[in-house]
Amino acid sequence: MTHTEEFYEVTDTTFDISELNRALLKWKQVYNTIRPHQALGYLTPRQFLECYQQNQKREVMCH
Repeated sequence: MTHTEEFYEVTDTTFDISELNRALLKWKQVYNTIRPHQALGYLTPRQFLECYQQNQKREVMCH
């Protein structure tokens, strides 16, 4: 399921356009910084990216 599909599944979609845009921005923030993802080892995308970047720095320093 995509994050957009999940948004519509868990959100009341009786918004006008401006409310819908605000709700989508809020959902994007939650999806990327609060909601853990099974495919990422139950990390948020932000946590996963931070770990990845730290590992990349270590690899560069070791070579």
